[in-house]
Amino acid sequence: PDRDGFQNLIEFFLGGNPTSPDLHEVVTSAHDDDGNLVLNYRVAKPLSGITHSVQSSTNAVTWTNTGITPVAVSDQGSHTLMQATVPTNGENRMFLRISVKTD
Repeated sequence: PDRDGFQNLIEFFLGGNPTSPDLHEVVTSAHDDDGNLVLNYRVAKPLSGITHSVQSSTNAVTWTNTGITPVAVSDQGSHTLMQATVPTNGENRMFLRISVKTD
């Protein structure tokens, strides 16, 4: 409803308000010193009935679960900052996304 490009389930998961375009820089990524791609994102709390996984792709068309278990980096009050470190396995280009589903 707020036309920020996020579906309501994703917005709820990230701790946003679906009636306000308030999700700025809640998902970031960068390479670490080992060449891994590091995805940082926030998760609303408390959160129940929703699961998520980190997926990767080399073409942004075909996605696979990375099998990486994200770790909680810090408690931010209304949400938790999460981090997933994904090996690039020598790929020159890699895309990451968060897949969110209801239980």
